[in-house]
Amino acid sequence: MKTYMYEPIQIKPKIQPQEKMKTTIRTIWKSLLVVFLGMLLVGQAHGQIYVVNQGSGAVGEYKLDGIPINTSLITVSIGPNEPTGIALSGNTLYVIGGQSGTNSTVGTYNATTGAVINPLLVTQSQLPESVAISGNNLYVVSAGGSGQGTGFVGVYDATTGAPISVPLLSGLVYPLGVALSGNHLYLPQELFGTFGEINVYNATTGAPLASPLVSGLLNSPAGLAISGNMLFEANFYGGNIGKYDATTGAVINASFISGLSNPTQLAVLGNYLFVTNYGNGTIGEYDATTGATINASLISGLSQPWGIAVRHRRNKKAF
Repeated sequence: MKTYMYEPIQIKPKIQPQEKMKTTIRTIWKSLLVVFLGMLLVGQAHGQIYVVNQGSGAVGEYKLDGIPINTSLITVSIGPNEPTGIALSGNTLYVIGGQSGTNSTVGTYNATTGAVINPLLVTQSQLPESVAISGNNLYVVSAGGSGQGTGFVGVYDATTGAPISVPLLSGLVYPLGVALSGNHLYLPQELFGTFGEINVYNATTGAPLASPLVSGLLNSPAGLAISGNMLFEANFYGGNIGKYDATTGAVINASFISGLSNPTQLAVLGNYLFVTNYGNGTIGEYDATTGATINASLISGLSQPWGIAVRHRRNKKAF
């Protein structure tokens, strides 16, 4: 008589529809998280910092982590006036520094390739120091001549260079920086023999909105940057960054960041504040909320850095 061996039948528990749905949702969320983190990393890898080197007449391009992409992306001629300010709009860089005779010019360049678009978009004879973009309006800030009250701001068509309002503001005392927030134009002024201050004007009409917004500044106020309602100001000779309420001018921290080497221009990207140090040829990176140092020499070996522009390629936003 044959004996047959049978393996016991295992009955698998039935998965309820609710469990299937939960498993599917978890899988979808994990997939979305992976995609999001991948996009974030790609965006970070393609961020850029553009720096104007006065000493060499070059505009260098760097990754957000300070790694060089092209240290001579753009080369502008050095004449009686050195290259200074820079602004970014879309994929166009606006750079002060091209020379036309004894005048300084604002030229436009392709931000990816460095190719010249128009080296003589705007020509000025009065020491242009900084530029800013709002829509199709290009604001050019000129320090003026050797006398007090000769500085001015001109507004030009950002595409053609045609004057829109020149001057929008005049009688300024050696303005070195500029910041735009909505229709508010922020300008620092160095009042020789006394103190510096920051004034706010209507960006369309030039009418004073707060004059001054911040007063009693020492040591040559230079670059400005705005993030939300926070206004940052660089003190060239004082070697520090001050932080103020952009609406009221109230002091948040007059020595928000200190120990810098002739800080000139500023740029903000998210919660990161970038500072050009003219004195030691570096770009420093700081926490815009706390002032904590992230990397005091994020970029080094520069030749008298002045203007700076920063962008994140993932959303093409410029600061």
